[in-house]
Amino acid sequence: MAISPSDIVFAFDFSRVETVGGVRYLWDYGPNGFHFAFPGGAADPTPQLDASLSFDGGDYLFLPAGRLAAFYAQMPTREMTILCVTSVTTAATRVIFACELSGANNFGVRFAGATASIYEFYQMQGAAPAPAIQPTGYSLTRPHVTALTIETTPRLLLNQRIGTAAWVGAFGTCVYNVAVVPRIGGAPGGGSFWLGSMGYLALVRNAISSPDMAQLSAMLAAGIKPFCWRAS
Repeated sequence: MAISPSDIVFAFDFSRVETVGGVRYLWDYGPNGFHFAFPGGAADPTPQLDASLSFDGGDYLFLPAGRLAAFYAQMPTREMTILCVTSVTTAATRVIFACELSGANNFGVRFAGATASIYEFYQMQGAAPAPAIQPTGYSLTRPHVTALTIETTPRLLLNQRIGTAAWVGAFGTCVYNVAVVPRIGGAPGGGSFWLGSMGYLALVRNAISSPDMAQLSAMLAAGIKPFCWRAS
């Protein structure tokens, strides 16, 4: 694969949970070490025997405030690729990952389930419109392997098959609000909680090539989690 390690913004296998200073973290295997914290108590997602985390509709993970500046310094403003293994049980807006701030001017990105058959990747561009790519072909309860590029003409591999993904709006330059605390499993301001499982999530800078997408998708389908190898 022709993917530079420095292009990996984050990569989670959802099985490595480390406790540091009394706080549990979902460990980021990427070069930046963006470990997302468990909030504690009933809001914690639950580790499963299949090396995933189960989210019950009120669970989430968040990036600690001390890491925000480093995080936004690495977030791509143009092309990017998101890879994930997920299942969801209800047809509603359910967030996989988001660092968005919505309002009269929209900031950040959000990847979420939208309906029983549609996921959405929002690329906010600092204006009132909220451009989004809508990959289709999903179904409830079953796990899905997604590889989606965010670019002028997006490409989608869904469960190792070429899928359909089209813009509502248009590709542009993403604008971030660096005070927003990113979350996995819920919207930064609360709500839209994921209800289902997550087994892998990675964000890569740039729109990776189709051969690389095919290889990564095949690895995920075979239970291999790219970029998530322990150094020791």
